[in-house]
Amino acid sequence: MGRFRTWILRKLLREDFSRLEREIREEFRFHIDMKASSFMDQGLDSNSARRAAEDCFGDSHALLREGLRTLTGAHRIERRKDNMVWFSQDLQDGARRILRHPGFSLLVAGTLALGLSTSTAVFTYVNAYRQPFPGADGSGLFQVFQSSGEEAFGAISYPDFLDLASLEDGGFRVTGTAQSLFAASVRHETLTEVAFGQSGTGAFFSTLGVEMSLGRGLDPEDDRPGAEPTVVISHEYWGRRYGSDPEVLGATIFLNNEPYTIVGVAGPRFLGSSSAFRPQIWIPFEQYKRVYWARDDREINREVPSVSPYVRLAGGAEVGRVEQALAALAANLDREAPLADRPRRFILQPATWIHPSVRQAELPTTRIMLVAAVSLLLLACANVANLMLSAGARRDQEMALRAAVGASRGRLFRQLLTENLLISLVAGGLALAVAGPAGNRLSSYFARPSVWGANVPREISIDLSVLGFAGLAAVLTGLLAGLVPALRASRRDPAPALKAGLGRSSERQIGGGTRLLGTRHLLVSIQVAISIVLLFVAGLVVRTLDSARDVDPGFNVDWTLASYISTSSMGTPVSEREEFFRDVVRRFETMPWVQAATVAEMAPLSGHPRQDLRPGGSDEPVSTTVAKVVPGYFETMEMQIVLGRSFLPTDTVDSRGVVVVNETLAGILTGGTGAAVPRDALGRNLWWPAEGDSPERQFEVVGVVGNARQTSLLEEPGPVAYFSFPQHYYRPGNAFLLKVTGNPQGAVQRMEEELRAIDPRIAIVNILPYSEVVAGFLYTQRMNAELFSLIAFLGLILSAAGIFGVVSLAVAQRRKEIGIRLAIGADPRAVVNLVVSRISFALILGLAAGLAGAFFTTRWIGSLLWGVSPADPLALSVGAGVLTAVIALAVGVPVRRAIRIDPVRSLRVE
Repeated sequence: MGRFRTWILRKLLREDFSRLEREIREEFRFHIDMKASSFMDQGLDSNSARRAAEDCFGDSHALLREGLRTLTGAHRIERRKDNMVWFSQDLQDGARRILRHPGFSLLVAGTLALGLSTSTAVFTYVNAYRQPFPGADGSGLFQVFQSSGEEAFGAISYPDFLDLASLEDGGFRVTGTAQSLFAASVRHETLTEVAFGQSGTGAFFSTLGVEMSLGRGLDPEDDRPGAEPTVVISHEYWGRRYGSDPEVLGATIFLNNEPYTIVGVAGPRFLGSSSAFRPQIWIPFEQYKRVYWARDDREINREVPSVSPYVRLAGGAEVGRVEQALAALAANLDREAPLADRPRRFILQPATWIHPSVRQAELPTTRIMLVAAVSLLLLACANVANLMLSAGARRDQEMALRAAVGASRGRLFRQLLTENLLISLVAGGLALAVAGPAGNRLSSYFARPSVWGANVPREISIDLSVLGFAGLAAVLTGLLAGLVPALRASRRDPAPALKAGLGRSSERQIGGGTRLLGTRHLLVSIQVAISIVLLFVAGLVVRTLDSARDVDPGFNVDWTLASYISTSSMGTPVSEREEFFRDVVRRFETMPWVQAATVAEMAPLSGHPRQDLRPGGSDEPVSTTVAKVVPGYFETMEMQIVLGRSFLPTDTVDSRGVVVVNETLAGILTGGTGAAVPRDALGRNLWWPAEGDSPERQFEVVGVVGNARQTSLLEEPGPVAYFSFPQHYYRPGNAFLLKVTGNPQGAVQRMEEELRAIDPRIAIVNILPYSEVVAGFLYTQRMNAELFSLIAFLGLILSAAGIFGVVSLAVAQRRKEIGIRLAIGADPRAVVNLVVSRISFALILGLAAGLAGAFFTTRWIGSLLWGVSPADPLALSVGAGVLTAVIALAVGVPVRRAIRIDPVRSLRVE
């Protein structure tokens, strides 16, 4: 170890080490010689005297190493002190220079802030993927998923959850929520509304560590069969509906016409365990099962994923121990109750507010967002580097004077870099101030309208990770942007600058040499290349948005209002629900401002159930989207019946079962592959599977309707089966659709008033024009178009500024030469060629590199696109055309200034 350390010291200290080692060796030799001389005086021979002297002093090599270690340690401490003093002085000098040149400093800081703010905003957006639930204790909190080939982060069945909960002695506590949100009608004295809620086991609030504003959370006693129904309300609902009245505890709230006792108010920061919705109420799991699982077998069916479990590690418990317990549980369940098509695989993930499946689905897009933001940051760095190089040319005299009085190149380099770091930290502060609003702007796209009410925005907060990223990005950006200018300025020979006189530099220094592609021109090439790639990507996503807007949903959205109404607070018996909705339709159709009205179990472009329907004559079921509609539905929605007939009023529960299928399902039933709809689809049968005590039911295909989007706007329609609602069970709440004669937006209030007039106990989820529902599905395309267009625009501005600066500097540097040429009668075209000759090569190189970069970009940009080819020539040609026009403008202005130079004034100045 000693030899290795000595070797390291030799490499680091070099000449100092050799000098110290030589002096110490000479000192040792002197003392040994003196001691040997003393022994020789006592009668010993020279060799014996020498050995005795060395024995007196011990291991000279060890003493040498120890002496070097002591001296070099002191040397390092001294150098560290000197570095701190120098750094403090550099900071003071840099701050003084920034204050002396505020305009230039603000220009540099603003340019860097453009790139940093975009990068920080995108990082803030991406950082939200790993943030825990707001208002809950995220430390030691994990979520359990069932992973399979089809879904990496799926829920588990209720029976499996009960088995998991029985493992609580394994060093962790377990709680869970139903996989989906529920809607409940809330009856007040004069108003009935719909509240969205979440169910949880009795340990939900305590396991998550939620702070309560009032009262308590759910208790295990609340989650037992036969317990009195209790509810916890959100802080927002408490303030909006109860005026933050502290006496709300113990009050009764009617949910779906049943009384619940309010036992607590959640803290203001707790917004539920999912970013996709904001629960207003929480009820015990037992109450949720009793109401919402009454018609299915989820309590005993291990095939149906229905519960999202959470575990909190107990003190001292390790993640590995929990994972082992989950693996053992999965193996035991696979032996005792195997699933039909897959083995169980439970995985443990830190509990995050944004579901991991969302993160996984958005990962390709977020990668491209980050690359685009970093590209803009590189553009800003290149622009600032050009600015610093130009400023460095004007600082030759200052650098020469500092070098003349003894400043080393390293000292000059460190000072210049420190100045740039100060400016970049200012830019980082500006970027951090913008990151919050920019991140919120990105999150606002998720608050899109739907028939189930407006989806909520994502909560994006600035935490320590964002602060650390902003600081680190600012430092690295300052180093990157200032590295080349600092190296160039610190390595210049001071003699020519001192000879040139105050305020001037040699033309060689200013001009940067006679190379075809100097540093500034290379930076311009980089900016042009990045800009054309960004413009190409922006063009593609804008074209994607245009293509998505042109999608035909398969029904007429004009003049259509969508709503979802429920009778759950009215106590309407099941046998009377059909008549109630029929009366509502008849009443609205008599109004002069209504063209038509209809009812469906689920509105188009909303979540529809899927069912495995078996075609007649086949044993292979077809997974089919199921829609239950009333007679007249296709006519109201203007959906074309291409074969057969629509539903008739006589298609009731007492008549034979009938079904209308879309074109896709008709092709599956007949095995057709052509474009034409097979006519022999009519008369075929579809079998609905047996449910409980009900046997398998037969339905005859009586019509084929054109393909229409049912669950998503941008996905191709799959097989859809439309059933006559009167032949099926009516739920308490259903979609209610109106076709109005005037502006749909103006009819929203009128529709609500008429519904309230029918019965104030009707619960109304939402009323909105269907055009807004359609537009809500384009939130991703709108976000991408805005973000990438903004990045491309900023990149274009930075590139134009860089090109303008380089050409303007070239004109300023050659002002005398241009004046002389014009004075002796040179053709202005020759002057133009003189100015743009060198920049032209840089621009052509940048365009070529940008086109090549755009070509390679097409390989991984497909996740952003819909209905547009990644190699779309229009987007590439428009991007190149826009950039060429901007380049022409950035070059043309200083060139025009060059050919208008007054030769007499120019020569006088020189």
